[in-house]
Amino acid sequence: MADQKRCTKCSEAKPRSDFYSQSRSWKRPLGGVVSWCKACYRADMRRRRAQWKPPTTPPTEKQCGRCGEKRPASSFGRLIGTSTGLHSWCNRCLAAAARRRREANPDHWRAIKYGMKRGEYAALAEAQHHVCAICLNTRKLVVDHCHATGVVRGLLCKPCNSAIGFLGESAEACRAAAMYLRRTAAKRTA
Repeated sequence: MADQKRCTKCSEAKPRSDFYSQSRSWKRPLGGVVSWCKACYRADMRRRRAQWKPPTTPPTEKQCGRCGEKRPASSFGRLIGTSTGLHSWCNRCLAAAARRRREANPDHWRAIKYGMKRGEYAALAEAQHHVCAICLNTRKLVVDHCHATGVVRGLLCKPCNSAIGFLGESAEACRAAAMYLRRTAAKRTA
């Protein structure tokens, strides 16, 4: 029972992995309820979203809560649950805040998306000599991972990573594409 927690919404004892952690505050509902299991939290959020009604007369302009400038409503992102239906910060301020977060901790989103530890991307790039594992180009490298298992395979440039994705991550399809290019090499030079 030590690795279990009781949901205060449904009263069921569930593993701690079925609850959002304290550190991910953006996952908490308005009341800061982290004692609800993920299933109860998601059900409550679905109910709230279904009940929310957009304003009958949306504003034409709004003042940004960050920079204080008055901007047209098109400069604000939509946000369900607010009285205006718009985010409180303008898109420019949101982008600047996101940029500062990424610069302060560039590994944070990789940890969330791929489960990579701090410095793992840099170590992987160093091991590959900061070049794409396929074409050996020095473009900006992106993380290549298996979509079925989530395992990180290496770092590729965006065109190579996209090509693998378009070929369905299939070794046979990649081999067939390589054979096609070899067969038609004479036609390309003529």
